[in-house]
Amino acid sequence: MVVIGTCTGVGLATARRAKREGAQLILTDRQPGPLEDVADEIGVEATVAFDESDVGQLEAFLGGLPGHVDHVLLSGREPYAARLGEIDLARARGALDQLLLPICLARYARREMRGAGSLVFAAGARAERPGEGRALAAIAAAALPALVANLAVEAAPVRVNLIGRGPADGAAAWAVRLMTDPMVTGEVLDLGGQEGNAVCR
Repeated sequence: MVVIGTCTGVGLATARRAKREGAQLILTDRQPGPLEDVADEIGVEATVAFDESDVGQLEAFLGGLPGHVDHVLLSGREPYAARLGEIDLARARGALDQLLLPICLARYARREMRGAGSLVFAAGARAERPGEGRALAAIAAAALPALVANLAVEAAPVRVNLIGRGPADGAAAWAVRLMTDPMVTGEVLDLGGQEGNAVCR
C-alpha cells in the first residue's frame, strides 16, 4: 500500500491504521524529516520524499515503484484560500493543477495495478457554502466527485473512491474499509464531521 502525503491528517491516520491491520507500506511526503519520524514510529517498508502536488514528481515516483501495488491513498492538502482581489494567479493555477493528480494516479492504476486494487482520494477541507476566499476550494469541491465517478469507469477493474470532510481517524477507518471492499467504486463518502457515519453522495 502507498500513502501519498503521510505526515498529517488522514494520510498519517491511515498509515497507522493500515499498519495495525498488517499492510506493507510505502510512505511519501514532501518533508523528509517528519516522514522519517513517522516511518520510525510505525515501521514501514520504504519512504520517498517528494512534492506530491507536482505532477511530474508524482509520475516519476509512480514509475519507480517496485513491482505491483494493491492500494494507493492520496491525502489532500488544505485548498488555497484568498479573497478575489488578493488571489495570486500563479498559486491559483498550481492549486487547480492538483486536480490532475487523480488523473495521473488513475493512469498508473490502469497500467500497473491488480484488478483487486483501489485508489482512495481524501479531499482537503471543502467549501460547502459560498463565501469570501472560497472560490478555488469551490472548484475542487465541485470537480472532484465528478472526476472520481469518471475515473472509476476508466480505471476499472481498479476501484476509485473519494472521502470528503471529517475527522482524520474516521476518514482513515473508511479509507481502509474502501480498500478492502471489492464491491465499492465511484463513491463519494462525506463523514459530515462524525467519526463513524458516512453519507454517500
